[in-house]
Amino acid sequence: MAFHAGLLIWHAVAKRCNFQLLYLSYVLCPESGAMLGVLHVVRRACFLLVMNCVLSGCGEGVVEPNWPDAVPCSGTVTMDGKPLSGVQVLFVPDVSTNGQGGSGTTDDAGKFTASSRDTKGEITTGIVPGKYRVAFSRMVKADGSVWTPDPTSPTGPATVGAREEIPLKYSDPSRSLMLIEVKAGGPDQEFALKK
Repeated sequence: MAFHAGLLIWHAVAKRCNFQLLYLSYVLCPESGAMLGVLHVVRRACFLLVMNCVLSGCGEGVVEPNWPDAVPCSGTVTMDGKPLSGVQVLFVPDVSTNGQGGSGTTDDAGKFTASSRDTKGEITTGIVPGKYRVAFSRMVKADGSVWTPDPTSPTGPATVGAREEIPLKYSDPSRSLMLIEVKAGGPDQEFALKK
């Protein structure tokens, strides 16, 4: 009688405290008692987890993405017909394009060469062929000089008082209307921006 009363109290406490695993173990295995039921459920969960790993190929290592090789992508950026230096050109892949996109920075003549990461994570010249939305950024300090990112420096554009010089219709990747397709052997990209 005392054992039966103890099980009823445990049953009420398990439901009230939301001990789902304990409650399920008691409901699934009431004849084995609470603790034996918990061990049974834990053992079964571990077995299912191990079988899931074995059947899904767990332990085969990381599978490299199956992206095409990068192809050269270069071009020129102008603002109102004049070459624009220090512009970061960002290639954001369309949903139908494999790869992570890429970027490049223009020189004094407004020319850039895009680079990206390959399937091993190494930086490579060019980007994966496909469709891209292109965004542009040129951060300018109060003195008129161009701020360039430095991975070794903790300062960002806001800390040095830099502001975005490129209009939002080009600098925001989600709003940019610059859509291109990069192909092997394709022509240089010419981006003519207007204020």
